[in-house]
Formats: sequence, structure tokens, C-alpha cells
Amino acid sequence: MQLALEASSRPSQSLNKRIKKEYQCNHCKKWFKRADVEIDHIEEAGSLNKYEDIVPFIQRLTKENIDAYQILCKPCHKLKTEAFKQLKKKTNGK
Repeated sequence: MQLALEASSRPSQSLNKRIKKEYQCNHCKKWFKRADVEIDHIEEAGSLNKYEDIVPFIQRLTKENIDAYQILCKPCHKLKTEAFKQLKKKTNGK
């Protein structure tokens, strides 16, 4: 996850010298300070509904491949999460 974060960073262009790096959102392509971005699992980790879900959940959550993650600003991450929830509702018939 840290490698994905570093790959999306650049030295800060801000006038605020306390901000050392900026991170680019993979969706909107804008640049943000660290507090305004989140590391997203490209493949959703899913949910834990039963005991058998634990191992696959942990495997999806802790992938070691940098391509398994992307950096999203908080608004874009929220939109992606909501879209996933809506799709899940449609496919589960709820």
C-alpha cells in the first residue's frame, strides 16, 4: 500500500512549506495533501458475513501487489464505495 502511495506522490507545489508531498487521485487526477487521500483496494475486500469469509477477506485486504491499490481523494473514494454498494444491492436482489 505504501508503494502505491509513493508512486502517486510528487513534491508539494503548495506555498505551505509544512506540506512536503502531494498525492494524485487516480480518478479525478487532482493533487491533494496526505490527509485528503485514501488508499483504495481496487478489488473490494468485501464483507464478513460468516466464518468462511475470513480467509478470503484477509487475502483480498492484504495483497502485496502494488497494482491492487489506487490512491483516491476522499470524495472520489466515497463515490466508488457508494457505487459498489448500489451494485451489490442490485446483484443480490435487495
